[in-house]
Amino acid sequence: MSSHSQTIINQPANAVSKLPLLAAVVALIGLADAVYLTIHHYTATAVPCGESFDCGAVLNSQYAEVGGVPLAIFGAAAYFAAFSLANRRRRPNRTPTASRKRRIIKRR
Repeated sequence: MSSHSQTIINQPANAVSKLPLLAAVVALIGLADAVYLTIHHYTATAVPCGESFDCGAVLNSQYAEVGGVPLAIFGAAAYFAAFSLANRRRRPNRTPTASRKRRIIKRR
């Protein structure tokens, strides 16, 4: 097998290995946005959205809270969980499990 064909075969695996990093970056951006919106909700400062849309109307509507808790807090929790899981996938626990420890001991 030539070097060129090995490179082509390994490209999908290399691209897949970068997906947890991409997921972590996207989740971190979402977390920052959710925290930003939560802060704006509690401080009641204007959110710069542009001329064509009124973000303040959305953030202050009756649908912006569930039980008095801003929806952005739920989003922040979800993005934090996604970020944590993506990082866990990128850096799996390197400590051996109990069954793996037994196999290592048996080999010695």
